[in-house]
Amino acid sequence: LTSRLLILINFIHGKKEHIPRIGIVNTNEEVIEYIKRIIGIGYIQTRRNKKHPTWKKQFAMTITGVTNVRAVLQELKPFLIVKRKVTEVVLDYCEKRLTKRRPLNRVEMELIAKTKELNG
Repeated sequence: LTSRLLILINFIHGKKEHIPRIGIVNTNEEVIEYIKRIIGIGYIQTRRNKKHPTWKKQFAMTITGVTNVRAVLQELKPFLIVKRKVTEVVLDYCEKRLTKRRPLNRVEMELIAKTKELNG
């Protein structure tokens, strides 16, 4: 790909649960559509920057949920350099939450905090 991609790996913070999320953002719709076809999951939204109305539209693909995020990150991990550490932390979280429907424990909360630290 010749376009730059913004890849976000973080959590949606809910009242009862923290849901892992991957976001891939680009101003080229074809690039985002191509990635979605390859990955096969996720949804795409179009955004405009209200503070900068002359900027190009952004196309954002989002993948959520422990199972989906885990599957995608396992495939992407060998190719990631900058996001490798946060990927490892989120994968660790996903492994711990894969079959558990219970309140978050201390270790899982620490993993969530670590992603915030790594994402800056």
